[in-house]
Amino acid sequence: MRPFRAPRGSFTADASPSVSLERGGYRMRAPRLPVSPLDYGKASDGQRMPVKPRTPAANKLNQSLVVLLATLTVACITCFIFAYYLFTSRWELISWKEPLAQANGPIQAFAPRRYKPSQHDNRSFLAYLPHSGVHNQRIALENALAVARLLNRTLLIPPIRFGTKPVRYLPFDTLYRNMELSTSEGLGHCAAIPSFISLPLECLDYFDSTLLPWAELFDFPEFENEREIIFLDTLTLLSNSKFPDLDSSTTLQIRDELPYQYRFVDDEFANALPAGKYSEHLQISRLRQAHQKFLQVGTLFGTSRLLLGGEGTAMLNRIRTSMVVRHSAVNIIAKKIIRRLPHGYIGLHLRLGDGSFAERRTTIVRNSWYDLLHRLGLTSAEIQQIERSSRGTASYPSSFPRTERPLSRLVGQRPQCDGYQSKSKFNGLPHPVFVSTDLKHPRTDPLLVLFRHTFPCLYFLSDFQEEVQSLQQTRSPLDGVSLYTHLVPFVEAIVVAHSDFFVGTPGSTFSNYIERTLWPAYQRDFQYSNQTHL
Repeated sequence: MRPFRAPRGSFTADASPSVSLERGGYRMRAPRLPVSPLDYGKASDGQRMPVKPRTPAANKLNQSLVVLLATLTVACITCFIFAYYLFTSRWELISWKEPLAQANGPIQAFAPRRYKPSQHDNRSFLAYLPHSGVHNQRIALENALAVARLLNRTLLIPPIRFGTKPVRYLPFDTLYRNMELSTSEGLGHCAAIPSFISLPLECLDYFDSTLLPWAELFDFPEFENEREIIFLDTLTLLSNSKFPDLDSSTTLQIRDELPYQYRFVDDEFANALPAGKYSEHLQISRLRQAHQKFLQVGTLFGTSRLLLGGEGTAMLNRIRTSMVVRHSAVNIIAKKIIRRLPHGYIGLHLRLGDGSFAERRTTIVRNSWYDLLHRLGLTSAEIQQIERSSRGTASYPSSFPRTERPLSRLVGQRPQCDGYQSKSKFNGLPHPVFVSTDLKHPRTDPLLVLFRHTFPCLYFLSDFQEEVQSLQQTRSPLDGVSLYTHLVPFVEAIVVAHSDFFVGTPGSTFSNYIERTLWPAYQRDFQYSNQTHL
């Protein structure tokens, strides 16, 4: 019997599972398996190609899971590395280390001079404890500058402390301890935390206060010699590591227990009995004989703290008159506001928001209103008539405080202001008035209803937000805290001091600073500029 052999035609491409008759027989033909183009030659020789085994579905699923797990593992490791990097470098955003141009512009005072200890330095030093608000600190600095020169000592000047809660006066030891504890050493990273990140516990009170070198705000033309003044970065000597030889044997401390305990006097007043609020006299000539390298006193606040002779008084007056604001950004913004104000405007400062001023704010407003009208040349009868038109009754006392005689050069002058419109039977006085006050909403505050009725042309700092906005970028070069809220009052002071005349709040050191220092200085500059153009 012949062996079975499939015909060649059954391997053709068009073969199908049909019955094929061949020489009287029939067979079932299966379809030909697919062959790759490269294997056509082998297929044509009648040889079947080997069939590759199929991969089970379970194996494919395992491979996909392995790839997924590998991808997730790599992603987790990458995220962990990135998170660790962010955690370790979270405090490295210290852009405030370099002061901005606005806070350190070309008109600034000289850079703070920091003490570099020397073994051959035979100088003696004077230090004092600042406290309270910025203008109380300024008065203490003025007195300290005078005392240091009279004692022939180098004055160690602590920075200005701005804060929402000023450090009030305390006895020497307590105040010294408070100043040591108020340092922000080791908390420099707090200023670099972005606003969208919660503050850590140690930074919760960091932005309530800030420090600023005095040379950032003022010039000291009387003390250009580096041997006379040194600017510190801290408020006390013990918290400053630049004085390694500071100990009890090299330091003489004059501890006070009362805010007005000691008064520094010249020899000609040495035999005079203490009078007024000061209980003891300290003779300057005796302090000059002290051999200790460091002389540490307590508070030096008080405009009558020093009782000096002719030369000493003249020197103190020169120091006080030289304390004019020289901050570049503050002066630029103030000049922009002054250019927008009408010519011949009046300056007014009302301190009403804190302490005894808040308790007496109604009286302060009424007295300031009367004083302003009186200086404009109005009589008491005219002032009472204006008051009746405002309230319907004359509720003012028969006598009013009169700080100065009326300014005759302003009587009869009525400079018009933009948008002046009267909304009452009384037409009002069209004198433009710029008001500097610590009220939060002075435009609508009922305390100022008399001023709004009498002077429809009132201006407040809130009317110049576009000009003041650039001040928000200024930061302290010592701790990186924003200086915006602390420099805004100086802008108001400069604007008020450029007015034709000024009315302040009695008992306010801010008003006193404008009246005795800024306003005379700017008036002298104005007169000098007019003379140079003649």
